[in-house]
Amino acid sequence: MSNGYKGEGAKFNYTATGAVTEGSVIQFEDMCGVALNSGATGDTIPVAICGEFTLAKTAASDTGFTQGDKVYITSAGVINNTASGDKLVGYASSVAATGATAVDVIIAQ
Repeated sequence: MSNGYKGEGAKFNYTATGAVTEGSVIQFEDMCGVALNSGATGDTIPVAICGEFTLAKTAASDTGFTQGDKVYITSAGVINNTASGDKLVGYASSVAATGATAVDVIIAQ
């Protein structure tokens, strides 16, 4: 009899609903993941839902991070530190200055 084990749960396959770039944050209803490959609409790509990633942020957003800060994403895909109406991606694992264009993030689920 099978115990139903399917894998570690660190990633799953996602059918892209639009063009996806490797390393971009994919937003789901109640969680976020990071695309491990690029793909076009209809392609099935792996999405990581745990791990540490360097995510692009808008330098002009005036968003700086210290280690342990919560990292959010807007519906438009902008990384910031504002909880209001935005979705939690994870926690900053390193310092990112206000003008920096990226932040290291440990994905939270």
